[in-house]
Amino acid sequence: MRTRKTTLISASALLLAVLLALSLSGCGSSSVSASALLSKSSQNISNVSSAKMRMEMSGTAAAQATMGTFEIEQAKSVDGFQMKMTGEVAGQPVVMYMVSGTMYMNMMGMWVKASVPVVSNPTSQIGMGSLDDIQKMMADAEDPKVISEEASSTTIGFKLGPDFMKKQLAEAKAKMGNLGSTVDPAMLGDTSLDITVKINKSDNLVSAMTEKIKMSGGSLGNMDTTVKMTLVGYNVPVNTQPPPEAMRASEMKLPSLNSLTPGL
Repeated sequence: MRTRKTTLISASALLLAVLLALSLSGCGSSSVSASALLSKSSQNISNVSSAKMRMEMSGTAAAQATMGTFEIEQAKSVDGFQMKMTGEVAGQPVVMYMVSGTMYMNMMGMWVKASVPVVSNPTSQIGMGSLDDIQKMMADAEDPKVISEEASSTTIGFKLGPDFMKKQLAEAKAKMGNLGSTVDPAMLGDTSLDITVKINKSDNLVSAMTEKIKMSGGSLGNMDTTVKMTLVGYNVPVNTQPPPEAMRASEMKLPSLNSLTPGL
């Protein structure tokens, strides 16, 4: 009797192991679906003409707190995306526009402007809230997996390693001309991003994204910051044109990338 009981337990354990193996195999297949869904969503975003979104930042960078909440409007233009960002940083209200390679910023009631030669599309910078950012991240997703599925949306998680950040830096360096010599890849150190995106089933567009950015060992110092994006609306009316007083602002020179502190 004991032998039979032991045999039944062993058979049950074997069946459980087989079922577990099959379930793990199923997780692998969902990765393929996740990749296809990311690709489809990325393609749909490329057809978007304007968008409104909300961005929340929290964490630390170079031993300083990084906190801010921003409302973002952007519209596709001949030379990329135009953007307006309003919010608060360190308790101070901030209004910023980025149009045709020029940044216009109002802090504490004063307007300044500066050329942004880093990329041909100045809003295409990780964490700046551009639709181009979202597309690039989804296109380079490492090991994407479906995390959860609801009636109206699917949430996918994936990673972006140091190679992704180095590629972004190399593209920026190539477009900076002589200024590119000031860009040192060592500034990034070991940088990784853990990302989740929620994609609507109705239109295959992203409705929310969370980026957990970690950086260590680089000349910019350590960074541990979370950026949460909520897409408020696609193809909606926006206002991305700087006011006349911003256009008349004094020109300021931005520091080189090597001297920047991330997240601030």
